[in-house]
Amino acid sequence: MADGLLFNTIEKLIGKLGSMAVETWN
Repeated sequence: MADGLLFNTIEKLIGKLGSMAVETWN
């Protein structure tokens, strides 16, 4: 359960970083 929550949090962080990178490059 804890591992799933941690993975979900990391996935959200990666998604935010990816969105920021796309906005910066575009």
